[in-house]
Amino acid sequence: MDQVPPQQDELVQVQAFSRSHVAISGAVCILAGVLTLVYYAKSRPRLSSPAESPTKPAVSPMAKYETFISSILAQEPLVLIALTNEDDTPLVKLCRRNQVQVHNVSFAKIAGRAMLTSTLLERFPGIASTAVEALFFHGELVGDTESVLEMARTGVLSERLGLSVALEEEEQLKVLQWTPPTNDIVASAPASRLPDSLSALLAWTPHDSAAVPLAVRPRATNTCRSQLLVYISCETPSLPVLPWAIIDTIVFHAADLLSLPQAGWIDAAHRNGVRVLASLTWSSIESSTAADWQQLAKQLHRIQGSVGFDGWHVDCPLRDASILAPLMHKESFVLFATDCVDEKEALGSLLQHFHGLVVKTPLERGTINLLARAAGANHWQLYFRPSGDDDDAPTSARLFRFTEVSVWISHTALEDPFWARNWRDLTPVHDSFGGVDTLYTSFNIGSGSTSSCGGQVVRSEPWVDATQVDMLPLLGSVNSTIRASFDTSFAFHGGSSLRLEGMLGPKERATLELFKVQMQFEPLKPIRVAYTCRSDHDPTTFGVVLTLATKQELVLRAATAGSTTPLSSTHLSPLVGRAKNGHVYGATAQVDHGHGWVTRVYHLGGAVWDGKVIRAIGVFGINLQAQESTPWSMHLGQLVVCRLADLPPHPPSLKDIRLEESCSRLAWTVNSSRSVVQYTHVFQEQTDGSKTWLGRTNTTTWPLLAPEEATPSTKIFVLAPVDWSGAVGDIHRVRVVVADGL
Repeated sequence: MDQVPPQQDELVQVQAFSRSHVAISGAVCILAGVLTLVYYAKSRPRLSSPAESPTKPAVSPMAKYETFISSILAQEPLVLIALTNEDDTPLVKLCRRNQVQVHNVSFAKIAGRAMLTSTLLERFPGIASTAVEALFFHGELVGDTESVLEMARTGVLSERLGLSVALEEEEQLKVLQWTPPTNDIVASAPASRLPDSLSALLAWTPHDSAAVPLAVRPRATNTCRSQLLVYISCETPSLPVLPWAIIDTIVFHAADLLSLPQAGWIDAAHRNGVRVLASLTWSSIESSTAADWQQLAKQLHRIQGSVGFDGWHVDCPLRDASILAPLMHKESFVLFATDCVDEKEALGSLLQHFHGLVVKTPLERGTINLLARAAGANHWQLYFRPSGDDDDAPTSARLFRFTEVSVWISHTALEDPFWARNWRDLTPVHDSFGGVDTLYTSFNIGSGSTSSCGGQVVRSEPWVDATQVDMLPLLGSVNSTIRASFDTSFAFHGGSSLRLEGMLGPKERATLELFKVQMQFEPLKPIRVAYTCRSDHDPTTFGVVLTLATKQELVLRAATAGSTTPLSSTHLSPLVGRAKNGHVYGATAQVDHGHGWVTRVYHLGGAVWDGKVIRAIGVFGINLQAQESTPWSMHLGQLVVCRLADLPPHPPSLKDIRLEESCSRLAWTVNSSRSVVQYTHVFQEQTDGSKTWLGRTNTTTWPLLAPEEATPSTKIFVLAPVDWSGAVGDIHRVRVVVADGL
């Protein structure tokens, strides 16, 4: 028998061991699987019945009314909810009477008003079930009708809202007792008779006074240029529309000893940044001492401060001028008029004390050059009249400018278009009341066939009042398809507006520059632009355009459709498109004043404009027709430009209303902590409750008229102050009881 080799026997043993190991491993795996199945079978929960499908909880039917009420209260700071269908509810009348801006919501005009009313009463238990309306401030209940009227009566409402809210009740009127003097009272401050001698001048006291401060024109402070002096005769029958932007100084002149400008003329010139001078003229003087000259200089400064003009135009012998000149006050702007051109040394010494010498008669060019060389560095202070006929005046004026001397002309010669088109424009002007970076105008030329307040006609007869002249644009200085003129047919404030018209070709866009400004965009300081316009054309075809120093444009057109942003919103205006050289913005808010007037409000700023400078404000017009030319026109009634943060936070307000018996006039004090009052409207309330507009005043007084019949009577006056932005403030009612003293 063959013997198995040892190597093969070891191989057989290894294979047998491997098969047994595999069999054991498989048995262990099967056992582990069985145990796992048993474990999961034991641990699986039993379901006795199928689980119910989850359902959403039921919504309370009151939730949607709560949401609706919350959204209404969040729309405006001040919300008035009317619970009935009455239009003139007590609180509506109260807000309207006091010029309080409120968001009025009537539940009577909304479906489901019963559930809305029930939800409102449940949410605010302070509202009586019989209440007609409820007032809310920043989402909190102020009170219902009775409680709000009581709060207005006690003054609590004014403190809570931060506004002056007064009831129209007889016992709440400011009552003043007045006994008229036996002589008649005129409708304006009595004009004193001007003195006709220097001795009478020293003892004379003026009455009339101006109220508008001189606006600043930075470019006008540069005296190294040809200045323009305009003479206006005191006998001028009408009120001319002057191109204020090119005038440095106006002089009111007459042949009498003393000629004073009227307060209205001073106010008009000061709004446009133009100096106003009174005239003092004499050819000989009685013997006088040094004390008399000093007294005269002090009296001239006293008259200037009382009336409110800026200096004097002195026409006297050269010897008298040399004595008076060193004594004049430094705050007075003084010009000396003379014909003594041969005494060059004496004239040169006077230039050290006077602000200029006016040569009354035309001179040849050679003589003008000699005087200019004799004046040295003060040659700009020499004023000459253009020689020759009126047609040659522009040529002479150009020669004077090249000779580096100044020019004087009459206001009638200023009507030549040459001056508006070629003479240096001295704008921009800082607003007299708003200050730097502000512009306000209602394009009022100080006269008209009617007078309007907020677009409503309050006077239907022709009138002239220089105190109402606003800052006006310089018309005719730029050639454009759009033509501009002052129109007295329509007005928003005052008696006139700016009419803009032109014939635009197919798809043509035209612009016209109105005002030069110098306003820079700063981070987080938006600029507010508001303009009031009237037009029968498509609202998107006209508007205002801001031109930057980089020649980019910000086009401000009508509000976008469906805009509901409130007027008090601080959000920036939406970008609605792009123009060739800039951006097109829609209005942040749009207010309809009725009578065709609409105010568009814009808030401009953002990182894209930070550091950019606005150099001009103008208007634009667009013809949307692609095939034919179309006539285009609009009226601009008011324009306000300022920084949003500089806008007065409160409406203007008056206080301490009193009666000055000695002058027979009403007087009041401006509440300077609230706002700056530009002027005040004065109404008289009639027995039927209607109001008759008496006028407006730039001062803080209003003269009273004696009644026609010698019997006791009562007059109720209504005072409505207006701030520098054109906003009407708190209404003040005053009852004047006329005693039986006639």
